[in-house]
Amino acid sequence: MIVLSAEIDRRFDLRLIGAFIQIGAVLVSWRMVFDPGIDWATGSAPLWDVLLGYAGAIALLSGAWLLTRKRGRLGNMVMLESAVWLLAGVFASVLLDRLLGAAEGDHWGFGLLAAVWEMPAVVQMYRLRAGGAWAWWCRLGLALIFGTVALLMAALMMILSNPLITSGELVIGPVVANSLAVAYLPLAIVLAVAALKLTHLPRFARLGFAALSGVFVVLYLGLAIRHAWWGPDLSVQDIKDGELYTYTVAMLIASALGLWIGFSRRSDLLRKMAMWGVALTIAKVFLIDMNGLTGLTRVASFLGLGLSLAALAWINRKMTEQWERGVEPE
Repeated sequence: MIVLSAEIDRRFDLRLIGAFIQIGAVLVSWRMVFDPGIDWATGSAPLWDVLLGYAGAIALLSGAWLLTRKRGRLGNMVMLESAVWLLAGVFASVLLDRLLGAAEGDHWGFGLLAAVWEMPAVVQMYRLRAGGAWAWWCRLGLALIFGTVALLMAALMMILSNPLITSGELVIGPVVANSLAVAYLPLAIVLAVAALKLTHLPRFARLGFAALSGVFVVLYLGLAIRHAWWGPDLSVQDIKDGELYTYTVAMLIASALGLWIGFSRRSDLLRKMAMWGVALTIAKVFLIDMNGLTGLTRVASFLGLGLSLAALAWINRKMTEQWERGVEPE
């Protein structure tokens, strides 16, 4: 019905039918997320029904969005586009949940729930573009409610079901493609999308979303490295030398990558963050890594660190010269 309404509007320029399109997008989203929504999709529903329900709704709403785009209805486009992104994210989360099994109380279960609740919060903030004073405040209130629930789920994941501090909370799956990725990366992706797409929000809000996304990516990488060294149980009260050095190498790589991205995007903020990452890496090496080394091993470690830092300094200087000359970094 939404698609047919969009086609009628495209053919006959019936602006008032946009109210039905927007209400329809909200109702479809409600049915696919809340009632019966995720509980139905992750419960006893046959997989074919889930695929038909979500994929069909996403395809039809996408078609309606294309039709409203031709007519140039901003309100309709915002509502339909946000509904498509919401259902696509929920659909991906549902498939992950069905692939891994019941997740209640597990770290990746709380992580998926946090991502699922954060999606409608981001959608409501995106819909603020559509205008309307009463609707604006209503959407902002819904965004705060959904965001608060997502924050609660993330807190439960970090405190009650954190494999690092909770004995018996084991990591499932192989290194990298494990339950840690399901717990942290979907939420990080949702926050990153918010930072990129919510261009109408204040700059500090977008930076906050980007910072939170980075925090969850860093947590995932750190726990994934520990998983590689210790296996499923991360709560072991010990740390290996090789694990410490792996963290250092990862920090150096992340700093170099951040430096390159900062210069390619001409972002002074990213450049400063990358240099702070280098400084933090140096502090970690001198204060932590070198304590357990003696003799030639310590000399070789200092030499490797010095060469890496010298390479980063050279890259920084060359990029600065290109930036000052107005030449795009290669």
